[in-house]
Amino acid sequence: MPGCSHEPRGERRTGEDRGPGRRPYRLDGRPALARRRARGHLRGAGFRRPPGGIREAFGGFDPAKIASLQPADITRLEADPRVSRNKAKIEASVENAKELLAILRTHGTIRGYLGSFPNARSAASDLHRRFRFLGDTGVWRLLTSAAQDAG
Repeated sequence: MPGCSHEPRGERRTGEDRGPGRRPYRLDGRPALARRRARGHLRGAGFRRPPGGIREAFGGFDPAKIASLQPADITRLEADPRVSRNKAKIEASVENAKELLAILRTHGTIRGYLGSFPNARSAASDLHRRFRFLGDTGVWRLLTSAAQDAG
């Protein structure tokens, strides 16, 4: 039983103790994310997602529309509650859209661009070099998605 004094604190329950189809939990019965949130580790604006509507705010995610945003448009987006109000990330979105359009002009498609590299590691390095605020997870999701589409 959770919380009994004869069980060591912090021990993970496994197998039949958990029940079928349940995630592992500690003896206090709360999932790890709930415990961390309760302890205050996940408080702040970084954890909250902006409300829906970001697609409309960014012109349907059309790279040509995003690349053509002017400083006044960036200021407008900073005040928009549907968008993360981080000016550096909004400016990076504009620069990334311009970079994407350059890749499409040169290679025709994203698949053509990714196919121009000898291996995934060199493609990942180039993606990191070209695009701002693109982390490892985003790069590898793009690469695995492209690999799945190819074959």
